[in-house]
Amino acid sequence: MNRHTHTAISVASGLFACTLFNLPVVLVVSGCLNSAMLPDIDLHFHALRHRGITHSLLLPIVLSCCAIGTTGSIHYIIIGLIIGLLSHIIADLFNGKGVEIFYPCKRNFSLADIKYNGKGEDIIRIVAYCYICYSLLMNWTSSLMNVPWSNIILYWQ
Repeated sequence: MNRHTHTAISVASGLFACTLFNLPVVLVVSGCLNSAMLPDIDLHFHALRHRGITHSLLLPIVLSCCAIGTTGSIHYIIIGLIIGLLSHIIADLFNGKGVEIFYPCKRNFSLADIKYNGKGEDIIRIVAYCYICYSLLMNWTSSLMNVPWSNIILYWQ
């Protein structure tokens, strides 16, 4: 999957979790956005094999342990980071090359063979965009309406 698809899936997943568990949207989605492409950091380090350790469940598990002891805003940002990481890993499971999800086990797991930048990926990204729009319109517009927009607009004039 390309970065646009990973980001769209991450935001859609974060919005879904916010709707399901009544989580603060801004904090969770900001965490999702910051971790949507984190597993692909291995592309910048030649010592790491792509879709190896960075695409395993190791980092989401470590972050989950960190989230247990936190409260307030940081807790929800960490939840967003976990959602972003997991959405990236799950999305890459639909690539024919698969991921080493159970690292250090070297076996690659794959659920489908959706081609990078192919029609299947385009459909997934469009569905994610549609869900994002739907979620924002149906669930979060009332929150946006409570913002004192006139004060913000006057501030910037």
